[in-house]
Amino acid sequence: MSKAYGPTPGLAEKQSQQVFRALVRALSYPGRLESFPARSLRQAFRLIGLTLVDGNVGVWAPSWLLLDLRGQDPRPVALEAADFVFAEQLESLPAGPDSLLALKRGTHLEPEAGATLILGAPLGRGSPVLLRGPGIAGEIQLAVGLPSLFWQLRSQILAYPLGVDILLTDGPQVVGLPRSVEVGGWAMS
Repeated sequence: MSKAYGPTPGLAEKQSQQVFRALVRALSYPGRLESFPARSLRQAFRLIGLTLVDGNVGVWAPSWLLLDLRGQDPRPVALEAADFVFAEQLESLPAGPDSLLALKRGTHLEPEAGATLILGAPLGRGSPVLLRGPGIAGEIQLAVGLPSLFWQLRSQILAYPLGVDILLTDGPQVVGLPRSVEVGGWAMS
């Protein structure tokens, strides 16, 4: 019988590990819906925030989430300076969808300095888009209830390796759209 050494992780730490693994899978396999241990969008935001946010990163988020994360010592910043941007829907951003154009995209010396957008969106519903790129065998369809304007603006803020990584969630599911993924099949309406 092997003996475990070191501290035994508590429930909060185990949940944080579970959330982190789901987020890594979502970004490693873009377009694939990953189960998430949340029953609602707010709970998903809370779990993602507890897992990713600390005092070293700039956060733009709804006030209720900043209050919930106060134990993590979040550093609220303007949208343009945020490392993590939490928006329950596109319209909750300061300038609506056009706010995507203000997000940090990194630099050629530090492409990893681009923002990560965590956006609430209806997954499995809406007009499908086609995804191609690393982590995808060929191409994959993703149905998500976002307007074509979102996809158009996303394409404008990407110049790989610069850009914004995106996590879409409806609560019980999460899907990743890293900056390296090309999205096609959307039509301007």
